[in-house]
Amino acid sequence: MNMATESKRLWAIQEDGRWTRWAPEYRRWDLYSEPRKDIFADPTTGEACYFVNPDGSVGWRNVDRDKNETFPGIKAVKITVGGDNRLWAIQENGRWTRWAPEYRRWDLYSEFRKDIFADPTTGEACYFVNPDGSVGWRNVDRDKNETFPGIKAVKITVGGDNRLWAIQEDGRWTRWAPEYRRWDLYSEARKDIFADPTTGEACYFVNPDGSLGWRNVDRDKNETFPGIKALQISVGG
Repeated sequence: MNMATESKRLWAIQEDGRWTRWAPEYRRWDLYSEPRKDIFADPTTGEACYFVNPDGSVGWRNVDRDKNETFPGIKAVKITVGGDNRLWAIQENGRWTRWAPEYRRWDLYSEFRKDIFADPTTGEACYFVNPDGSVGWRNVDRDKNETFPGIKAVKITVGGDNRLWAIQEDGRWTRWAPEYRRWDLYSEARKDIFADPTTGEACYFVNPDGSLGWRNVDRDKNETFPGIKALQISVGG
C-alpha cells in the first residue's frame, strides 16, 4: 500500500446519502447511519469530519470520541476547510462565506460560487469555480487574486504542493501545470475528486459508476477502495 493512503483517512458519501469512513487496517468501509449533503474530512485528524446535513446546517463530528460541534447561522450546500482549520461554505443562495471563530459567526460575501476549496496553507484564502466555470483564487483579507485560465470547471480540489485539480464540464479531470500556466488534460471521466494532501502527483476519485480509486499520474500507480458506491469523497488527517 502506498504511503499516501496509509497516512490519510478517506471518508465518503454513499449513493444512499449515508456517510462512511475507510478502515485501512481491515480494508473495509465503516458505515454510519446519518445522511449527509456534503462532507469535508478534518485535515488534522483521521477521527473527525465536517459535514452539511440534509437541512443545510453545518457540523463537525469526531466519530471515535463522540464529540460534536455546530456552526450555526447559514444553510449550506458545500463546505471546505483550509489553513488554520478555517471553514468556508457555499450557501443555498450560491454566495460564499467564511466562518469567523472568534465571533462564532459566518462572514458573508457577495460573490456567487459554483464550487470552492479552501487554501490549505492559510485561513485567508480560497480557490473557487465561478458560475461561468472559470477558476480562481482569492485572499479575502489581503485583496489578492489569481486566475487559472483554460477550462470550464464544475469541481476543484487542491492537494500537496498546493497543486490544483479539476473536473471539467465534460466530466474529464485535469491538473494545473504551474510551470506552464496551463491545464494538463486526462481522458478519464470522474464523478468526484479529492487531491492527495501529501503530494502534487496524485488524486483520489469517484468513477462514474461510484467506485473509488487513487491514482498517481506521474508514477502510473493506482489503488482501489472496494465495497461501496459513492457520490463524494474527502481525505483528512
